Amino acid sequence: MRLIAVYGPLRGSVFTVDTELVLGRGTGNDIDLEDDLVSRRHCSLKAEDRGIVLRDLGSRNGTLLNDAPVSEAVLEHGDRITAGSSTFIWEARCEAGEAVPVFSREKRSRPVTTVKVDRSRAIHPHTGQLQARILEHIFKTIPAKRAAVLLKAKDGDEFISGTYRQTAAAEGRAFTIDRAIPHTVLRDGLPILSNDNDSIICAPLIARGANVGVLYADTPDPAGLDTSHLELLLDIALIGGAALGEMGYVEWLESDRRRLTDESNLAHEMAGNSPAMEEVYRLIAKVAPSDSNVLILGESGTGKELAARAIHRSSLRKDAPFVAVNCGAIPESLRESELFGHDKGAFTGATSDRKGKIEMAGGGTLFLDELGELPPPLQAMLLRVIQQREFERVGGKRTLKANIRIVAATNRNLDEAVHKGLFRHDLLFRLRVITIRMPALRERIEDIPLLVTKFIAKYGSGNGVSGITPQALDLLKSYDWPGNVRELENVIERGAVIASSDLIQAEDLPQELTEGKLPGRMFDQVNNTKRLAAQRALHEAGGNKSEAARLLGISLRHLQRLLKNLGE
Repeated sequence: MRLIAVYGPLRGSVFTVDTELVLGRGTGNDIDLEDDLVSRRHCSLKAEDRGIVLRDLGSRNGTLLNDAPVSEAVLEHGDRITAGSSTFIWEARCEAGEAVPVFSREKRSRPVTTVKVDRSRAIHPHTGQLQARILEHIFKTIPAKRAAVLLKAKDGDEFISGTYRQTAAAEGRAFTIDRAIPHTVLRDGLPILSNDNDSIICAPLIARGANVGVLYADTPDPAGLDTSHLELLLDIALIGGAALGEMGYVEWLESDRRRLTDESNLAHEMAGNSPAMEEVYRLIAKVAPSDSNVLILGESGTGKELAARAIHRSSLRKDAPFVAVNCGAIPESLRESELFGHDKGAFTGATSDRKGKIEMAGGGTLFLDELGELPPPLQAMLLRVIQQREFERVGGKRTLKANIRIVAATNRNLDEAVHKGLFRHDLLFRLRVITIRMPALRERIEDIPLLVTKFIAKYGSGNGVSGITPQALDLLKSYDWPGNVRELENVIERGAVIASSDLIQAEDLPQELTEGKLPGRMFDQVNNTKRLAAQRALHEAGGNKSEAARLLGISLRHLQRLLKNLGE
């Protein structure tokens, strides 16, 4: 059993639980998280009879389990634990033969002991070979002529794979299975013995508490198999199901390790660990090393430029310039000069030679944002650059080489623009060699807590804000976010500026987020309570704001901001 840090300052560190593991900000904890969003004693993992129990220790910003606030819960394999800006994955057991580091309280920099798993219990590294071993065992213990392992899809009741074997006596006979019996066993989770024509036995395969498939065996002799053989098949299914479950776990570990390795090599400033964002990271890591043009699609505010920069930083061109051009922000009369540059005297006001963005991006990446705003004449000129890898400055006579990779982005439907004659089909074809779609924030609500933590760290420290209340976080998660991540960042910045305490509260959020979701008079009641408390403290302190702040248990800055917001 181990806890793996996948995000945050300890990323890549591995911890095991002996009796109890305490996470917090300070050297007195088993895991010291140097993070202002983490409380001094934030949460703990403790071994109890019912399993490993996660407890929040009264932390200011709360502990998240699979992105939901939690006070106490028994952990299950694969659970995701978030404390401040750190995220950990809980693994119920380690891979066969792997050494698990155990960290001391005094030093986190290196393991002080290791625990070895008995190699004699290691599972064969390939699921297909494991299924073959199961079938061999069936033939050794049961007088069947044919046998199969049938596995179902993760979601659904259809069989998606099967491993079949038959004895020499059955060779020449087509191996067809009446799917009615396996489907019944899969649906009901109960074994079946049938002696209607052939003799058939079928048992469910249970892996990690779920029905993942069936074991099937038959023989042409109607009396060849009986209940004793069915019991043997059940025993094999019990052992085989457990082994397949472990094999699936090991394969998950391997794929997750590959994903984490790719992601760790991916230089980016994006935040999120939802399936939608993991797919984005996977695609970027895969396409970045190539020189192919990339088209990034997505609504406004989804982080298209961040994705473009991540592609550049992880490419072979990372040491060369990344030059961004907003095609919709340049006056139309200057767009050609902005892209291609101009020579002295090319037009009125061209008093000297000037490099364009294409030339400035030489050897690196040219990012064309708002691509759909590019006018048709420039589309034709850009197409020539892509096809011939050369261009001329405006008013110039020299042909210059264009050693660039183009990454473009748009929130428009370019196929529709092509249909309307507003965008060249051949240019679109050249630019979207690879397409990456940035998901809208409403499609990855589970990333909101992580994004909020990131933005509070960015804007909160200068305003004395270190967290957000659960009620405010719930409101953020229930909103549609038409402006996506950019809008969320603006909301958190606003909340950090106007908050009257060290936590962003529901009343600190814009009205469009709270309208209809809070009692109508709530804001007035809250403000009246705050006003009365501040007035009482000032009265007791004889008008001394520093003393009043001490009586209220808040900083002087908080009191001053509170009085300003209340109009006092």
